[in-house]
This record gives sequence, C-alpha cells and structure tokens, in this order.
Amino acid sequence: MRQGFYIAFSGVIWLSIGVYLLFKGVDFLNKSNLKPINFSLIIMASLLVGLLKEKYILKKTVKRISKRIHSLTLPVSVFKIYDIKFYVIIFMMIILGQLLKWLSFPLIIRGGIDVAIGLALIKGGSSFLYNSIYLKKAL
Repeated sequence: MRQGFYIAFSGVIWLSIGVYLLFKGVDFLNKSNLKPINFSLIIMASLLVGLLKEKYILKKTVKRISKRIHSLTLPVSVFKIYDIKFYVIIFMMIILGQLLKWLSFPLIIRGGIDVAIGLALIKGGSSFLYNSIYLKKAL
C-alpha cells in the first residue's frame, strides 16, 4: 500500500473518533437539562475551543505525521506509522476521558470537552484526507 493510503487511514480514524466525541458531547449537554440559551453558549464556546485547538495544535501534528508517513519506505507496518510519543499521547487522552467519567465530572463539563475535542479531531481528520489526496496528485 502507498503512503497516501496510510495518511487517508489516519484521517478516517481521526474523523470517526471526532464524530463519535462530538455526538457524545452533545448528548451529555442534552442530558444536563440546560436552558436553550445556555446550551447554545456552551456549544459555541466548545466549538470555538475546538477550532483553536485544531488550528494551533493539531494542524502541526497532522503535517508532522503526514511528512513522517511520506518518508517511510514501503511496506510499512501499521504500528510504525506513528512514533512512540504519539501512542503515549493517545493513551493519556484515553486516561483523561476515563478520569472525567470516574471522578463524576458534571455532564456540562464532559459534554463541552467532548464537543471541543470532537470538532478538533474532525477538522484534523479532514486535513489528513486532504493531504492524502494532495499526495496522490503529487506522485
């Protein structure tokens, strides 16, 4: 398989997790029985945080990972697509999500965080997919 496939694969994974978190966050906010104006404000604030996170953090990560995948020689093991630091970050994010659940954080906070991270991952996944298409045209 070519490097573009692995970049697109990363995009699909990020996009899928982002959509899941976005819907989960909205569901948490729905369950918290907020007034419509408060619900809208929390959604808008979360979306703004998600956009900023993607613009200033994940955009750099997508570029770095795309360059890394492009530099790998074929065939590539799926486990060698990312470096060890990335797997540690993923593990830490999973632990953070579980801590929010175990420590019984309010649904408003959990929902806002999930919406923000979900949107950031959706935008990051879309960037991966764009990079995979651009890489195909360049080769």
